[in-house]
Amino acid sequence: MGEKETIVLRDLLIGDVWLCSGQSNMEMRMESLTEVYPEEILKSENPFLRQFMVPAVYNFDGPQIDVGEGCWQSADPKTILNFTATGYFFALHLYQRDQIPIGLINASLGGSPAEAWLSEEALHEFPEYLAAAHRFRDAKYVEEVLARDQRLHDEWCETVIQQDIGLRDPEMTFYSPDYDATEWGMIQVPSYWEDEGIGAFNGVVWFRREIKLTAQQAEQKALLRMGNILDEDIIYINGKEVGTLPMQYIPRRYEVPEGLLR
Repeated sequence: MGEKETIVLRDLLIGDVWLCSGQSNMEMRMESLTEVYPEEILKSENPFLRQFMVPAVYNFDGPQIDVGEGCWQSADPKTILNFTATGYFFALHLYQRDQIPIGLINASLGGSPAEAWLSEEALHEFPEYLAAAHRFRDAKYVEEVLARDQRLHDEWCETVIQQDIGLRDPEMTFYSPDYDATEWGMIQVPSYWEDEGIGAFNGVVWFRREIKLTAQQAEQKALLRMGNILDEDIIYINGKEVGTLPMQYIPRRYEVPEGLLR
């Protein structure tokens, strides 16, 4: 208690600070918009626009005094890729209009239910959720829930792989260029499985498509844009995997190396 402690703060600004909360719409980062807003990203350097990213961690013991980690980052072509896209353009508009520093506290978390953001006092109106919040105060119970969820996820993935007939024959997989898919049915894309006669199916669906290229095009590298895919995808070109993502929110953009096309 008797020791002196010196705290030095530098590069301080006085302006407006906004709390950016919500699900995936607010969480979507500028990195997902690099092809849509390339010029905006290149000229984004601005020391008066800053974001603080709140760590995505849970705590059921009540409001916290400190977030534990994190720091303010000024906007530039590199750091902006981690900015909330909605929040950034909102902050840019305010700065251009008012010419004052704008800070964003990014506390968004994709898929989080509204109840997760309520205080314990507010949850008294929802006894079921209040009881759940109290159960989650038990660290051992939380560990058991996480372990169970991970086990179910792993079992599901293992079952899907084992039952995937497209991978069953290693000598002639569905992604092999020599596989004969002439008997396959046709489907319209983009679409939902439910709209294409597949129904409420949970599992793996294979798609194949042939694209004709000129000799000059086939010699070049390329960029394959697949948009958003629910929920996970693996893309093969001429038998080689070129990309995969395990979630639905990120638009698929896969680089195709030179020499792979035919």
